[in-house]
Amino acid sequence: MKGVSMTGYFISAMINQLFKNEKLEITLQINCMVRGLGYRFSRGDLKISGTSGNETGALMKGGRLEVVGDGGDFMGFRMSGGRLSVKGNAGTDLGREMSGGVIIVNGSAGITAGRGMTGGEIFISGDVGRFPGFEMTGGELNIQKPL
Repeated sequence: MKGVSMTGYFISAMINQLFKNEKLEITLQINCMVRGLGYRFSRGDLKISGTSGNETGALMKGGRLEVVGDGGDFMGFRMSGGRLSVKGNAGTDLGREMSGGVIIVNGSAGITAGRGMTGGEIFISGDVGRFPGFEMTGGELNIQKPL
């Protein structure tokens, strides 16, 4: 919709309301970085095409969130369940303070991927920054660099 601006947090709240009663699949096409998409996401399937902004999938509790494009910083921040898939690169602090769920990145991740993790799994199939797993006390961080 031309001329309409909504934050990712507002969009996520609307999507969570839609998923309350039945399982739906929603695809969003974005052409700019929108902060907070998938915030507190808990059920259903949400596919985002384009570059997502910071905090995509933050506080995610369940469901499946797929980003076809690059993501910003703090993706999956304090995530406790669900599956976050990124078909591109992720920014700094991927999965920070994550306690459950799965994050899959088909690309590179910035510094401190998995920082402060206590549970869950992160799979990265590209380069990572300087301090992967910094302050990590649980969970799994799998990094597979391409040859």
